[in-house]
Amino acid sequence: MEQGHVSPLVGPDARPESEVFRTVCGICSGTCGIRFTIEDGVLHSVEGDDNHPVSNGHLCPKGQALTEVVTARDRLKHPMRKTAYGWERVSWNQAFYLLTQNLRLIKQNYGPEALAVHVGHAGVGKEFPGYAERFCNLYGTPNFSTCGSHCFESKAMANVITYGAMPIADYENSRCIVLWGKNPASSTPSLVEQIVKARENGCALVVIDPRETPLAKKADLHLQIRPGTDGALALGMLHVILNHGLYNNEFVREWTTGFEKLFDCVAPYTPKAVEGITWIPAAKIRQAAHLYGSSKPACISQGVALELNTNGFQALRAVAILQAVTGNLDVPGGAIFLDDPRLSDLRLTNPDSKREAIGAKEYPLFHASSGHAQANLYARAILEGKPYPLRGLLVAGSNP
Repeated sequence: MEQGHVSPLVGPDARPESEVFRTVCGICSGTCGIRFTIEDGVLHSVEGDDNHPVSNGHLCPKGQALTEVVTARDRLKHPMRKTAYGWERVSWNQAFYLLTQNLRLIKQNYGPEALAVHVGHAGVGKEFPGYAERFCNLYGTPNFSTCGSHCFESKAMANVITYGAMPIADYENSRCIVLWGKNPASSTPSLVEQIVKARENGCALVVIDPRETPLAKKADLHLQIRPGTDGALALGMLHVILNHGLYNNEFVREWTTGFEKLFDCVAPYTPKAVEGITWIPAAKIRQAAHLYGSSKPACISQGVALELNTNGFQALRAVAILQAVTGNLDVPGGAIFLDDPRLSDLRLTNPDSKREAIGAKEYPLFHASSGHAQANLYARAILEGKPYPLRGLLVAGSNP
């Protein structure tokens, strides 16, 4: 964090002494630059940092509300214990004592697997979840989970299984951008500027979204899809691309296996058939497929909408295949692979866990990919004791 200009006023019109600091917002993984002002030790205001090299002063509504969040009257500032008469404040020493005593009792009476530790969205891209998982290894519970139980993890799995890594869209160099269930005008405003610049350079824009978002109004093509039918649309676009020879012959020949079987897979998904599933006119499906397939390079940028459906994993596999067969993988303007700097893995190689994680049998691919428990099944374990009872739950940065 960088301290900025400090200019306390003096005299009859003096305001409280203020200091301005530059840092980044940590609410999501966008890490937009912010400037915040402290007056007499209290947060006074937050604004986007115009000098930040990526966000360029943009700040989403969540970031703009930071002052309200920090100064909220009902914000938890001290450890609290629930009693028969309501909540009472306790010291940190008392809180740690109560916590450790209960953790010992759970392990002693029910086994270590009776404890689950869940980290929510506040842990995305942060360091502390690794320590939480290491604690689970040492305690002996296999039940560590994250918000990946219902978001992102299926997207990562689909891409990794298809071609080994999770790429990101390169807007700046693209000739066609497809925003699939993504609304950066609300979630990451800094990306809108990149899209606008690409449009100025002649880039086409396709928006797939049930809603008429700000970018959908400006798009070359807006596909108002029936929610939950993204997989059918991807297969329909593949049907057009394969049957009209819009795939990349060289890439398919050098880097794919089973390509011939893909023709049989997409055969039932004609634009007319897909229209009945997605409610998108067949003509628009053909138009979108031709626009994406003939634009070199092109990129697909996916939001969280697809992965929040029960068929999201398979839909995302179809989208991944769409990017691959058109030769838009790891090329400027397409879906590019980046090597993220990472800390060493904090997990123990031989964790002291005697039971399978909750959800390992029901969702074996998810468990094999993440190594985590499936948090959506915790309620069943608590209420029905299946596959075994949960007696304790530690939650960080989440509101289950």
